[in-house]
Amino acid sequence: MFVLCFQVKEYTKVSIQVPRSQHKYVAGSRNQGVNEILAETGVYVDLPSGDDEDSGIELRGPEEKLPQGTYASCERRSRVDSHL
Repeated sequence: MFVLCFQVKEYTKVSIQVPRSQHKYVAGSRNQGVNEILAETGVYVDLPSGDDEDSGIELRGPEEKLPQGTYASCERRSRVDSHL
């Protein structure tokens, strides 16, 4: 007899508007930025594909962690803005 157990996690989605020209700064080299945000906050950052005209970035994760994920995404973008 096999018993399959799994836990279903409840995730929430939010969308933030980031100018398309700055998506690369949030993503980082080889998506390193997205992976860092996920590791640090538990929030997944979903960037639209190159041919999608939407400039929104979708964040998915536990509701209590979304503020940290949002902050981390905006902070990565602003780090670059401050060097321009």
